[in-house]
Amino acid sequence: MDGLNSIFSNPFIKKRLLQLPDGSSISADEYIDKYVLPKLGETDTIMLKTGKKVSMNQFINKYVFTICQRDFKGDFDKFYDNYVVDNVNDFFNNNGIDIETISKMSESHIYDMYDYYLVISRYIIYNDPEMSKKSIADIVGIASEPSNYDKDNVVNNLNLYFSKQTDKITNYNNRADNMLDYSSDNVMSGLYSSFNKEPMVVVDMGNGDTLISENGMHRYHVLRIHYLNELSKAKTEEDRERLREKYTVPVKMETIDLIKTYSNFLLGLSGLDIYLSKERDEELKQTGNSILTYKNKRYAITDNQLLDFLRKNLGLISDRGVTIRKLCDYIPSFNDYIHSYFPEFMQEKVDNRKASI
Repeated sequence: MDGLNSIFSNPFIKKRLLQLPDGSSISADEYIDKYVLPKLGETDTIMLKTGKKVSMNQFINKYVFTICQRDFKGDFDKFYDNYVVDNVNDFFNNNGIDIETISKMSESHIYDMYDYYLVISRYIIYNDPEMSKKSIADIVGIASEPSNYDKDNVVNNLNLYFSKQTDKITNYNNRADNMLDYSSDNVMSGLYSSFNKEPMVVVDMGNGDTLISENGMHRYHVLRIHYLNELSKAKTEEDRERLREKYTVPVKMETIDLIKTYSNFLLGLSGLDIYLSKERDEELKQTGNSILTYKNKRYAITDNQLLDFLRKNLGLISDRGVTIRKLCDYIPSFNDYIHSYFPEFMQEKVDNRKASI
C-alpha cells in the first residue's frame, strides 16, 4: 500500500475537493477513505477491464480524480463496475497469466444460445441429459448469460463470479473463492471431486461445440482461463491436443430435440394460443411424446402427429415464409427440417386453413 500512503501524505490531495453524484463535494482523502478503499482492499496495483495493470498512484490520479469525476460525476461504484477487475489480481499474477495476450485470442470470445439459434432460442426443447465427458476447449459459452456478461472477453467475466463486491447473501461466491488458489498444475485434481459429485450441465450445439446450460459457472470460468493461458503458450498440435485431454471433465450432456424445437417455433409463428411441452412418465423421464395444450385441452402427441397438426395449419404461418427462408440460410439443421417436412415454405404461399387437431 506504499502508493496509497504517498497519496494520503500529499498536501494537494488533502485540499482537493471531489464531487458526488448528488452535487455535493467532499475532500479527496475523505472520498478515497469512504468510497475507494472499501472496494480496493489491500493492493498496490489495479487490474482494469482493458487488461492493463496500473499502480495505485496512477489509478487514483488518472482514473478516480479524472475519469470518475468527469464521466461518472463522482459515482465511484458505477465507475468501478465499468473499469476495474477486482479480487482476481493475485490469480493472474500467481499463474503468470498475460491478460492482454489472452484477451486477443479468438477463444476468449464467449457464445450463447442466440449466436447459434437466433430467435429460435426461446423455443428450444431439450432431451434429458446423459452423462458424458467434454473438454473445456469445446465448451465455448453459456446458454443464458447475465445482463452484464462480456461476450467479447471471458477474462472480464471472471470478475462477475469472484468479485469482492458480488452479492454474498447465499455465500455462493465466498465458497467458490478458493478456486482462485489453484494453479494450472493442480486445478484439475483440486476440482475432481466436485465434477464427479456435481457435474456441469451442458448443451450440445450439434457441431462439436457445447454451452453450459446450468451449474458450474465458477469452475468453467477458472478452467477456461487456465486453459487459454496454457493454449497461448502451446507450440505444436500435439501440445494443443494434450491440453484438450487435460481439461476434459465429466458433464451432463443435453441435446436439443430438433423436431420438437423447430415445430415449437412454427407454432409460435402461427399466433395460435398453444403451448408445447415434453411428456414425462411417473419417474419424470421423457416419453418421447409432446404435450400440446390447445383450446384449454391437453393432447399427448407423437412427433408425426405434431407435424401433421402443423401441416393442417400452414395457412396460419404462410405469411412468415420470408422469415423461415432467411433462417434456413443461417441454420443448417433448420434448413434440413423445413426441406424434409415443409418444403412448401420454400415455394409459394400455402392456402389458409383453420386450426384443428
